[in-house]
Amino acid sequence: MRAQHRSLMAGTRVAAVAALLVGLAACGSATDVGDYNQRYSVQADLRTFRAEIPMPQVNADGGGASIAMVPGFMEEFDRRARSPMRVQMPVNMSPRDQQATDMFLEWLDDRGVRTIVVPGQVTGPAPDDGSLGLSYDAYVAVVPNCGDWSGHTGLNPRNAPHSNFGCAVNRNVGLMLSDPGDLVDPRSLGSVDGARQALVVTKYRAGAATDAAIPRSESGSLTGIGE
Repeated sequence: MRAQHRSLMAGTRVAAVAALLVGLAACGSATDVGDYNQRYSVQADLRTFRAEIPMPQVNADGGGASIAMVPGFMEEFDRRARSPMRVQMPVNMSPRDQQATDMFLEWLDDRGVRTIVVPGQVTGPAPDDGSLGLSYDAYVAVVPNCGDWSGHTGLNPRNAPHSNFGCAVNRNVGLMLSDPGDLVDPRSLGSVDGARQALVVTKYRAGAATDAAIPRSESGSLTGIGE
């Protein structure tokens, strides 16, 4: 009987230790994590930005024009436009309006803005007489809405992530994007000067200075430049 009792107690201890190890393993590993990046993903939605400005006022001598641009419109175009600037003319155009429009297009070209001139009713309602319609396509970030507190924050024996896990991080990243279109179509890095890169790497490996030398005629101290 004593031997049988000892065997039974030993088996109970083994089962208890095994159950404890299983419980600790469950606490130490995250289960049912899921893909929170998919659940709380940041999307990019292509939309059309529009503005209507007064027809530029041409100077009396015809040498220039006064442009009243919507604040921030051109800055947003430079930052994230994914299409040329569409310039929409009114239906009724006087010769002076045509001259003002031509000067406005030259002003955009000087800024490096790609433009497309469209008739009055092609891309939507025509602008009012004496006005120009501007539009371009750009992406906006569609961020997840956080606040799902359905998950338990107290008893959590399986160490499962909370229902809000990862939402705030993804939302903040989406709100900080300068151009949400980079999520869909990253911009190219532009041209690369391979010869210059090879020269800089060679100098770096040799322990030499990698910056360009300043001509003597352009050199000077900070105090000398300020005087």
